[in-house]
Amino acid sequence: MLISLKLTDNCNLKCSYCYEGEHNNGTNMKLSTVNSILNFIERYCRLKNKDKQIIIGLYGGEPLLKFDLIKYFIDKMKEIEEEYCLDVNYIMTTNGTLLTNEVIDYIKENDIALSLSIDGLPKIQNKNRKTIDGGSTSNIIEDKLSYLIENMPEVIARMTYTPKTVSFLAEGISYLINAGFKNIKPVPDFFDNTWDNQDVEVLMEQLKITMKIVEQNKNIKLMISNLQNPLRKCSKCKGGISQFYIATNGDVYPCSYVIGEKNFLIGNVENIEEFKEERNMNKNYDFKLCKGCTYFQYCDASKCIYINYKMTGKEDEPTGFFCRYQQLIYSMRM
Repeated sequence: MLISLKLTDNCNLKCSYCYEGEHNNGTNMKLSTVNSILNFIERYCRLKNKDKQIIIGLYGGEPLLKFDLIKYFIDKMKEIEEEYCLDVNYIMTTNGTLLTNEVIDYIKENDIALSLSIDGLPKIQNKNRKTIDGGSTSNIIEDKLSYLIENMPEVIARMTYTPKTVSFLAEGISYLINAGFKNIKPVPDFFDNTWDNQDVEVLMEQLKITMKIVEQNKNIKLMISNLQNPLRKCSKCKGGISQFYIATNGDVYPCSYVIGEKNFLIGNVENIEEFKEERNMNKNYDFKLCKGCTYFQYCDASKCIYINYKMTGKEDEPTGFFCRYQQLIYSMRM
């Protein structure tokens, strides 16, 4: 089971490409909701007693704004883990600004797989990832990197690039390698509707340069789906079946991309007996725009129906750039 907690709608940054919009007047998850989530997990373990592996995602906003809540939740989960002989793994994405040596030590001690949102070159980081008052963040992050990477060498650098910054992609990845990162996950901003053919050409050239850089650094893992690893057919989405995303108020959705969309609401952890079966799981989609595509069975658009919905309003219709990007990755393997 994968269960993701949106601990807070608030964030201490104001990133230019944040698809979730304004956070800073948002809500925080209450302790009573956390306790209901723990009951939800325990109930799932009783009903699905053969499913011993649980992955728990800790997200926001910025999740470290609720560090005390994280510690409370994990302490309680240890009791459930012991009672049901579970294998519990944690993942967390953070902007890094609230990391301290104490926080890093806690994350390491509790085996939380950490993803740090950092956009490479300081000038790009400062352009897109600003503080609430418009200040720079690169110096804040750089001051924490030495202790972080020394103690958590497997930390993932999650690097977002846009049409305006794609020409700095390879240079940004080199910067992250020199900073000590071994796992780098460059992700395009799929929600930017200004991507054009010229941007895609620039992206192709940047990826070619990036691959040469990685070839010269054998210990670096470039986390781009289907680019370096063997092609794998996409499985069907498990959202609403064994994957749940829980909003700050306890509402449960199949995916973070449709949080707040009432037609995708499964229920609330306060009333788990009233959960409804997620309506999309057994639905046959047409994917009319994808007919004849040789890459379709490997393409994220065939699985990620909720990101499709977020981009176009239709579960079986990706945007043009999302499609071009998947085809680009496929072509670079040839």
